[in-house]
Amino acid sequence: NRVFIFSKEDPTRVWFSKEISTFGDFSYAPEFNPALTIDVGGASEYITALGILDEKLIIFTANKIFFVSGQGPNSAGTGAFNGPFQITSDVGCIDRQSVVVIPAGMFFRGKNGLNLLDRSLAVTFPGDAVKEHITVQAPFNLVPVLDSKEQRIMWLQQDVGLGVSSYIVYDYDHKFWCTWSVNMTGGMNTYSHCMVNDKHVIQYSDILFEAGAGPHPGHDHDDDYPQLTIETPWIYVSAIGGYQRIRRLIVEGRANSNHFIVINVYYDYSAVASQTYSFIIQPATIAEYPVIRIQQELVVQKCQAMKIKINDVTYDSLGRPTENPTGPNIFGISLETIAKEGRVKLPY
Repeated sequence: NRVFIFSKEDPTRVWFSKEISTFGDFSYAPEFNPALTIDVGGASEYITALGILDEKLIIFTANKIFFVSGQGPNSAGTGAFNGPFQITSDVGCIDRQSVVVIPAGMFFRGKNGLNLLDRSLAVTFPGDAVKEHITVQAPFNLVPVLDSKEQRIMWLQQDVGLGVSSYIVYDYDHKFWCTWSVNMTGGMNTYSHCMVNDKHVIQYSDILFEAGAGPHPGHDHDDDYPQLTIETPWIYVSAIGGYQRIRRLIVEGRANSNHFIVINVYYDYSAVASQTYSFIIQPATIAEYPVIRIQQELVVQKCQAMKIKINDVTYDSLGRPTENPTGPNIFGISLETIAKEGRVKLPY
């Protein structure tokens, strides 16, 4: 019930949040403190990746693996984690994106290829069968997607310069490996992939494909546009500098095609939006790939808690749904507080 992070600015230390407080079905945002850290490895062992396995925090460096157990300190600061303890291993993790958990344990990419940290904390090398494929064709990151329905892991790897993408696939039910080679014409590269409703969705350049229905992954698709939905948790307003008034909502991003952005604002744990704002974004009339900056004054400014939900809908010049749309990229959501005019007041 915590968040664990590490930073390039302090790469030998893991920061962990306080225990996340809940309010009914809702949770408050994670809270951090300079005293809530775990030092690992010394100055020569920088942290490269983190993972959770059986209620243990797994900490990777490039050459070593550590684990931390226990409940950690409570909100009053009482208690502590156990560790870090080093796991016997000849390898660490060199690619934070490669980490993925399956029933047998945690896969990660080491200098030798794809390794497995099992649930007894022993390290094995089941990826020996595909190590040459990784070394020769993918000197870049391996990005996994877990397909629980088909019981397989698919690691995406690409050579951007050659326009060639491929996958390393492990069927953990039958314990066998295979590879998918994808050579897209027209200079398209595979940028990312994910699972949506038990379907493997692949992004080639600016087009989304549903994999597995055509002659090889990604060739058969119906151009359905997956609607963007961003929903914040409940934001406890008085925790922002001690004030209870939010004056303005700011949304920033980039427009990649014509679209509407619809913003719903919820107050005080209500399931019904109190305010709805709609915006028309037409990048062709501004510039190529323009920056979006929406500033909206809020009608209701004083509340106990607030939640923001953002959706987008794409359209063409005639208002019809767009074929092969890309929609917006949302970079950030900000809330602006302001002090009331007049004499100095206490912050509540």
